[in-house]
Amino acid sequence: MGTPASQTDIVNAVLARIGSTERLTSIDDPNSNSGRRIAVLWDMARRLLTGMHPWNHAVTRAMLNASAEAPAFGWSYKFRLPNDCLRWLPAAHVDPDYFDAEREGAFLLANMPGPLPIRYIADVETVPAWSPGFVEAMTTCLAAWVSLGVSESLGISDRMADAAERAVRRGKRMDGLETGQRRRGAVVSQSAWLGGRGRPYGWMGR
Repeated sequence: MGTPASQTDIVNAVLARIGSTERLTSIDDPNSNSGRRIAVLWDMARRLLTGMHPWNHAVTRAMLNASAEAPAFGWSYKFRLPNDCLRWLPAAHVDPDYFDAEREGAFLLANMPGPLPIRYIADVETVPAWSPGFVEAMTTCLAAWVSLGVSESLGISDRMADAAERAVRRGKRMDGLETGQRRRGAVVSQSAWLGGRGRPYGWMGR
């Protein structure tokens, strides 16, 4: 089994993908403009990419107890979601753990008194815990976002945008091979992270 990737590995892979010869020992290197660009995007990219698909490394479970304060109307109970919850994964109707609920802010609203059994996508910050497919998707998406500002080449930027879409699709397929038959909830389209074709850095990459 190979050594898990580190944040520095990903940062240097991003630089290599866009044709930069710069290599960093830390994303926090104060002398690197490229490092600062990637550092600004890192957390936003991780949360967006993690939340758009129920990656196996990020799916977890919890039992939620009802809050002491009831909803103002419409539902009987509310339950605070875990702090690391990016997206609640509702159970299918045929699942024995199914319950009717809706999310409002940091809470689930339901008519069951609880505890509620939930599955959700967690924000996993620890890079070595990421699956290889997610590492590749994160690397290529970051490269797409920073490519125009760092390389100043529209050609490189366009190639990185195409590569990022392919990497996300491959990562999802690899992830699905270990999913089994459980239901995982809805998944957004593969290009949603881009913010639209023709804008490879979406709303964050300048």
